[in-house]
Amino acid sequence: MKIAVIGAGAAGLITAKNLLSKPGFSVTIFEQSSHVGGTWNYTDRTGGVDDIGRPISSSMYKSLLTNLPKEVMAVPDFPFPTSSDDPSFISHIEVLNYLSNYSEYFNLLSHIKFNTEVTFIDLIESIDDKEDLNLNSHWLIKSTPSIGNTSDIESTEKSEVFDAVAIANGHFFLPYYANLPGLESFLGNVIHSHDYRLPDRYINQSVLIYGAGASGIDITCDIARKASRVALANAEPYPWKPLPDNCQRAGGISSIHGNTVEFLDGNVCKFDSIILCSGYDYSFPFLSPRCGIKIEDKRIIPLFKHLINIDHPTMAMIGLCTFVCPFPMFHCQSMYFANFLNGEFNLPDNEAMRVAMETEFQERLFRGMRPRYAHRMSDLQWEYNDSLADEGRFEPLPICYKSLYQHNTYKRKDNIQTYRNNNYQFIDSERFELRL
Repeated sequence: MKIAVIGAGAAGLITAKNLLSKPGFSVTIFEQSSHVGGTWNYTDRTGGVDDIGRPISSSMYKSLLTNLPKEVMAVPDFPFPTSSDDPSFISHIEVLNYLSNYSEYFNLLSHIKFNTEVTFIDLIESIDDKEDLNLNSHWLIKSTPSIGNTSDIESTEKSEVFDAVAIANGHFFLPYYANLPGLESFLGNVIHSHDYRLPDRYINQSVLIYGAGASGIDITCDIARKASRVALANAEPYPWKPLPDNCQRAGGISSIHGNTVEFLDGNVCKFDSIILCSGYDYSFPFLSPRCGIKIEDKRIIPLFKHLINIDHPTMAMIGLCTFVCPFPMFHCQSMYFANFLNGEFNLPDNEAMRVAMETEFQERLFRGMRPRYAHRMSDLQWEYNDSLADEGRFEPLPICYKSLYQHNTYKRKDNIQTYRNNNYQFIDSERFELRL
C-alpha cells in the first residue's frame, strides 16, 4: 500500500513511523521546509514568510519551556533521554532535538521529500473492489518545490497517486484574530502571539495580553520581566495564580479607542501594546471539495473519532485535538489508522460513524462546551486514547501518563510561576515520583 503523509512535524513523523511498521506499506512524507520538526523549529523571523519566501510555521518564542513534563510528552516507545539532573520541563531546542533523533532512529529521513509543497489533493474513486466500502478510494496528490527553493532542479508540478493519505500539517500556523470592538483604531503596537519572540521590545511598556490560554499565560509571565505593567484579559474566568506582581487580571473587552481599552466591568486602562493570544484556525488549502472535509466554526467534519474521514476512510486527519499530550495522542491516532489500513480491524459502517460523531458532539454541547471547542479534549483525552487502542487493537498508553498529566495540571493551576521547578520520573507503567 502506498501512503502519503503531509507534514514532517511531530504528527507526521510519528504517523510515518507507525505506518512503516506494517509490512508492505510504502510511505512518502511531504515537507515544505528543509527540516523536520514543524512548529518546533524556532526562528527570530516574523511577518508571514521567511527569507526565501516560505510561510513561517513556527509559533515558538525564544525562552519557551514546555508546559508538560517531558516524561508525558514522549512517544511510549521513544522516551526523552534522562539523567539524574535533567529537568522535566525543557526548551523548544530540546524538543526539536528529540524529533530529529526520532526521525533518525526510525530511519524516516529517506522517506521525506523536503522543500516540497503539497498544492492539491483530490479523490479518485476506484471502479474496482466496490464491495470494500472502506478502501475504495485513491488520492491524487500534486506537489511543487517550495517557494524560493532553488536547490531542486525540478520546477514543474508533480502528480502522484496514493492508496491512503494522512494529513498532519499542524494547526499552530494560521492565527485566529479575536474580534475586539475598535481594535483597528488602537494607536499602539498589535501582534498575534504567533509573532511573539522576545520581551525586550516591551521594556517599560503597559501591555495588554488578550487570551488566557497556554500562550497567554506564558507570554504574560515572560513579558512581565520587562514591561512596567501587564494585564491578562479573557472573556471567561481563568485559573492561573499567582500572576507576577506587575500583572493584573482583566475580563472581557467592551471597546478600544486610541490607546484606551474599556473592559466589560467598566474599568478603563491605557496600553502601549496589545498581544492577541486568541489561538489558531485550522487550514487545509490543498484539499479539493471532493475530499469532503469541511470546517464549521473550528469543527472539522465529517470525522469519526476526530480522525477518520467518514466518507473516504483512507484519509486520516492526525493531531486536530487540542488540550492534550500531543505526541502520545499522535501515536494512538496513527496506530489506529495504520491498523485499519492493514486490515487488523473494521470500521463501523458510514451511518454508524456519522451517528457516533454527532452523538459525541451533542454530548459536548450538553456539557456546556461551545461548538468551536469540538476537538478540545483535556480530561476527555484518556478515554479517547483508550478507545482508539481498544478498537484499533494496539497497546494503550501506560496509566502513568494520565496520572502525571493530571498531577501537573493541578500544580500548574496552583502556582503558574513555580510548577516548572518540579522534576519527575516514571517508576513503572502506573506510577511516577517527584525527582529530587
